[in-house]
Amino acid sequence: ETLDELKQQTFDHLDQMAVGYRDHADQLLGIHNRYPGEAQALIREETRGYCQDLGLALDPAEETVALAAERAAATAILEAEAVAAAEAAHAPAADEDEATLAA
Repeated sequence: ETLDELKQQTFDHLDQMAVGYRDHADQLLGIHNRYPGEAQALIREETRGYCQDLGLALDPAEETVALAAERAAATAILEAEAVAAAEAAHAPAADEDEATLAA
C-alpha cells in the first residue's frame, strides 16, 4: 500500500506540473499572438513621433488636411508681415485734397 500511495502522490505531482507547464505555455502563446499587433502599434507610434520631430509626413493622405491648414496659416502670417513692412517702408503719398485741407 505504501508503494501505491507514493506512486499516486508522484502521479498527482506530475499532473500538477503538467498543468503548470500548460498554463505557462498558454501565457507564452498569448504573448506571442499579441506581439505582432502590439509591436506594430509601438513602432507606428514611435515612427510618427520621429517623423513629426523631423517635419516629415508619415501618412500623407491622413495628414494632408492638417498640413494644408498649417501652411495656409503660416502663409497668411507671412503675407500680413510683408504687407505691413511694405506699407511702413513706403508711406502713401498725401493726396492733393488732403494737402489742401491740411493747409
